[in-house]
Amino acid sequence: MRRHLPSLNSLVAFEAVGRNGNLQRAARELLVTHSAVSHQLRCLGEQVETALFEKNGRKLELTPRGRRLLETVTTSLDQIESVLSEINRDIGDRSLKIATTPAIASAPILEYVAEFIEQNQLAEFSWVPIDQIDETVDLIISWRPVHVPGEKEVTHIHTNYFPVCSPGLLHRSDRLTSIEDLRGHILIHGNYDGADWKHFLAGLGHEGFQPKSHMYLGDTFVAHQAARGGCGIAIGDEILVDRDLREGSLVRALPISVPAPAPFCIVTPYHSQSSDMVQSFKRWFMRKVAETPIRAVSP
Repeated sequence: MRRHLPSLNSLVAFEAVGRNGNLQRAARELLVTHSAVSHQLRCLGEQVETALFEKNGRKLELTPRGRRLLETVTTSLDQIESVLSEINRDIGDRSLKIATTPAIASAPILEYVAEFIEQNQLAEFSWVPIDQIDETVDLIISWRPVHVPGEKEVTHIHTNYFPVCSPGLLHRSDRLTSIEDLRGHILIHGNYDGADWKHFLAGLGHEGFQPKSHMYLGDTFVAHQAARGGCGIAIGDEILVDRDLREGSLVRALPISVPAPAPFCIVTPYHSQSSDMVQSFKRWFMRKVAETPIRAVSP
């Protein structure tokens, strides 16, 4: 059966004016103009065919019928608002928003998320770049220092650096068995200062090592893409290239590794520390990382 009711906008405007006793205050509360509120009140008056307000000087006062309607509309709007809050709270309890770098997002993390969504009936999952962190982000995963205001929980995951390349490049080259064998190759850097390879080589006592050439790409994700394409040899770790190693798009160039210069950080902002869903995902993520085979062999 079709309901014969005034428009919701006119009822909301009426309730705001009746509660505030003032047209201007109601307009400010509703973020509309004075004339827009007046228009809604006129429409409502025409539909109910009775006076709901009467002027008393500059004040608007409710008529008896207006007071009766106001009581009903206020109660109804309160109930609607309460139900919507419960619905939003339910969705919020089953949602997750994570900020990472593109390189981390391209790693198996999204595979982990897909499994987590299935097993925990997650209603919403969002990923945002690390430079778009705001108060809606529940969790940050990064290997760089990240500014998060207020109290926060920080969990560290330690990894190892090791050289990776495409299978094709390895097959086209003489067998690589030592650092000296890298001299005839292009070293791909995921930064502009060469810090990744500098750290790896220094850890093995090969500071000042000179390869055939350097390729500076400024982003780890791009560096791994270049390595997949056979452009040279890049630095990977157990998390970022795990899927590539499993699928064969990258292979270990040398059976050598050194500890990474800094751990991965899982940062939980204060506002999401009490979230069961966030804490559950952190435990899940740590477990999945722990299951990742350690393919890097220390020298």
